[in-house]
This record gives sequence, structure tokens and C-alpha cells, in this order.
Amino acid sequence: MSNTIDAHVTENLRRWQASGQPRAWVESHGGHWEHSDWLTLLANLRHSEFWPLEAAEVGALLEKLRRERFNLHRLDQSGLLGRWVEARRGQWNDTDCLALLEYLRDTGFWPIQSEVVRRVLEGATREWHNLRRWEQSGQGRRWAEAHGGEWHHGDWLSLVGMLQQSEFWPLDLVAVGAVLEGLKQAASNLRCWIGSGWPRRWVDDQRGRWEHDHWLVLLEALRRSPYWPLDEDSVGRTVEEFRRKRQNLQRWERSGQARQWVSARQGRWEHEDWLALLDGLSHSEFWPVDAEAVGEVLADIQTEWRNLRCWQESVEVRKWLGDRQGRWGRDEWLSLQASLRESRFWPMDRDAAEGVLRQLTAEWWNLRQWRASGQPWLWVDARGGRWGHEEWLALLEALRPSQYWPLDPVAVGQVLEEVKAEWLRSLAQPGLLSAACERVEDWYSPERRAA
Repeated sequence: MSNTIDAHVTENLRRWQASGQPRAWVESHGGHWEHSDWLTLLANLRHSEFWPLEAAEVGALLEKLRRERFNLHRLDQSGLLGRWVEARRGQWNDTDCLALLEYLRDTGFWPIQSEVVRRVLEGATREWHNLRRWEQSGQGRRWAEAHGGEWHHGDWLSLVGMLQQSEFWPLDLVAVGAVLEGLKQAASNLRCWIGSGWPRRWVDDQRGRWEHDHWLVLLEALRRSPYWPLDEDSVGRTVEEFRRKRQNLQRWERSGQARQWVSARQGRWEHEDWLALLDGLSHSEFWPVDAEAVGEVLADIQTEWRNLRCWQESVEVRKWLGDRQGRWGRDEWLSLQASLRESRFWPMDRDAAEGVLRQLTAEWWNLRQWRASGQPWLWVDARGGRWGHEEWLALLEALRPSQYWPLDPVAVGQVLEEVKAEWLRSLAQPGLLSAACERVEDWYSPERRAA
């Protein structure tokens, strides 16, 4: 009879445990209860379908469940299960799970319920895959960028609310926070990397063209740099953006607009001019461009423009033309280029320099013809060897529509001074005056004019 009663009590305890009520009771009390809670539980059990029960066995079962709950909580807090799932990239099977349970038997986390561990693993695995999908969707990066890499607790709560309603739920919010912090750090590192000038220099070094091997070398260099960690996609977008800016800058240079801009300002400009230029570029076909690179291009052109002006106004170029009597060909021009590279006038735009040389050559020949025409003598003689600034300006205005233009005003002035000296000498030596008049008459003879 006694054995029958003991078996009945044992069966009742098994049925009560199988019903899940003991675990639910432990959970509802958070793993902690008072003696009064215990007495209330026994009173309720006396009126239940599970009575009779041994109070000591009920207590032992509750204590076992409490230890399992406590161990599961410690295991969860340790992060071991999350790291286990992460190490397997969210892929595992029953054999892996049994091996984990065997490992846990030798740790301080035992006893623990195997089914609960498995459910926790399955939940952690779902969260791991959901987190990967959320990362790959780019929503996390866009959210971090939209908040400028800075956000408050209210922003975080709003994000959590959106995630709970999204296809990516459930998620481990601690892992979500870690992802966002990583994105924040990577965004800060990206700004520092761009500010260092490294991306633009790398694109320039590659001349705007690179293969996959070059890309891998760049990533390896970045991993060893103080700018790591970086988001590789962001690095790729950054160098592509600088490639596009470089191509736009080259197109702008080739269009000639940069040189025209510098020339129109005679090689000098204010900050307002610079800002207006950038604003104009932002509305042009050449946008986007790198503002720093634009400044460097203008500085180089400015140096070339000033060197060209100095060379154009120098004695050397006029002596070079004079030595050749205004005649030169391609070989002489190439030789002149070589000497210019070793001179104080370099660097210089070669096409512009050739244009200047042709202009100076035309001026040289025009000046020679104008002087040979006798007009300088007549002009000086008509004014008795004396003239003012207004008369000088009027002479230049008269020469502009003439066959002798273009002329170098400085050279015109030098010719007039030379003719003036001859004219003054002619006053003391009448023979010189007669010879000069003959030269003028010869120039204006019908035969000469026809020629």
C-alpha cells in the first residue's frame, strides 16, 4: 500500500513538472520568493489535480529550477552563446549543440536545461542572421549618416521602435548598438582620412585608373594606418568620387576656362572672385570638383601666367628676335623651349609662349615697317620734337586701325625717341635733314607703294 502511495505522489510530481507550472511559478517570482509565497503555493496545490505531493520534493524541484534559471541568466550575461553563434557564422547542427552542452557540463553554468539552451541558441541565431541582413541593407549606415554620427537616447528609442516593426526583428539590441558605434567610429575615421588628403593623392598617383590589385594594396595600407577601422564600401565610394572630381577637373582645364579666368584677372584675384568661381562651377557641367585641387590648378596657371608676362616684357625675347631679324622656324622654337626650361621664366605654358612669340614677331616686323615708312619722322617733325601724353595716346589710337598694328607701345616710344634724336641732329646738320626727306619721299613713291 505504501509503495502504491509513493508511486502516486511521484507521478503527480512528474505531471506537475510536465505541465510547466513549476517553471512558470519560478519565473513569475523572478527566481526569488518568501516563505509566505511557498505556503500559498502548497495551499493551492492541495486543491489541484496534482495532489498529493511531497512538500520536500516540491521544494527540491523549485530549487533545481531556480539554479537552472540563475545559471541560464549567467550564461546569457557572459555572451558565450552569442560568441558561439558568431564563431559559426549562424550555422550549426545538433552535433554542435550536443558538443556545447558537454562543454557546459564542465563549467560553472551547470545544471542548466538543455531544451532552454537550444531555444536560446535558436533565438540568438535568428537575431544574428537578422542583424546581418540589417547591416547589408545599408539602413544602419544611412541612419548613422542621417544623424551626422551623433545621436541621443530619444533617437535610439525611435530606431528601436522602427526595428521592432521591421522585417529584421527580432534583433539583439546590444549588437545593434555595437554596429552603430562601429559605424560612428568608421565615419569619424573616414572624415579624418579624407581630410588628410590621402584619397586624392592616391587617385592622382593612379592617374585616375586602377585595377583590383591596387585596391587591395590600398585596403591593406589602411588597415595598418591610424584611420582604421573604415567601412570598405565608404572607402570605395570615396575614391570613386575623387576619380570623378579629377576627371571633371581635367575637363575644365582642357576647356581653357581656367587659363581664361586667370588671364582675365591679370593673374590676381580676391577671395570673393574665388568664391564666385566655385559657385559658377557648382552649376556647370564640371561639377563636382575638389576645391583644393582647383586652387592648386589656378596657382600653377598663375605662376605660368606671370612667368609668361615677365618673359614677354623681357629684353631676352626681343634680343632673340633681333638676332634672327624676326625670322625663325620650328627648330629655333624647340631650341628656345629647351633654354626656357633652364631659365627663370619656367614653368610656362608652351602654347601660350609660342602665341606670344608669334605676336612679338608680328610686332617686330610692323615696327620695322612703320619706322621705314617715315611716319615717325613726320610725326616728330610736325611737333617740333616736343609732344605731350595726350598726343602720344592719340598716336597709338591712330596706329590701331592701321596696317602696322599690332605694335608694342614701349617699342613705339623707343622709336620716337630715336627719331627725335636724329631730328635734333638734323637741325645742326642740314644734310641729314635732306637725306631723311629723301627716305620719306622714296617710301611714299608710287613704285614703293605698289610694291
